Amino acid sequence: MGFIPIILVFFLTLIIWAILNYNSFVAKKTSAELIGFQREKLINQRSVDLLELNTLLRINALTMPDVLIQLANEPEKTTPISLDEHLSVIRQLAETTAGLAENPDFRQKMKSLMASEPQIKDMDRKYRSAIADYNKQVREKPSKFVAQVFGFKNI
Repeated sequence: MGFIPIILVFFLTLIIWAILNYNSFVAKKTSAELIGFQREKLINQRSVDLLELNTLLRINALTMPDVLIQLANEPEKTTPISLDEHLSVIRQLAETTAGLAENPDFRQKMKSLMASEPQIKDMDRKYRSAIADYNKQVREKPSKFVAQVFGFKNI
C-alpha cells in the first residue's frame, strides 16, 4: 500500500514531463516553419524585384548580369559573388545611361534590393539556428523517446 502513492507520483511526473516535451517540440517546429516562410517570402520578393529591374534595364537597352538573371529565375540558388557587387555594376551602367539614374522606379528597386540582402542573410541565419535547435532536441535523450512516441523527426 505504501508504494502506490510513490508509483502514482512517478508516473504523473513522467506524463507531465512528456507533455512539456511535446509542447516544446511543437513550439520549436512551428517557429522554424514560420521563420522559413518569412525567409521564402523575402527571397521571392527579391526575385520579383530583380525581374522588374531587368525589365527597366531592357527598356533602356541595357543588359543585366547573367548571374542576377539566374538568381531572379531560380531564387534558391546562391551567387558566388555578392548581390551588392552586381548591383554596383548596374548602378554604374545606370549612371552612364541618360535618365535611368533619375527614374524613381529604378531608384526604388535598387533601394529595395540593397535592403533585402541583409534581411535575407539574417533570416537564413535564424532559420538554420531554429532548425538546428529543433533537431538537437529530437536527437538527444531523454527527449528522443518523446519524439519517437509522437512521431517527431529531424527536419
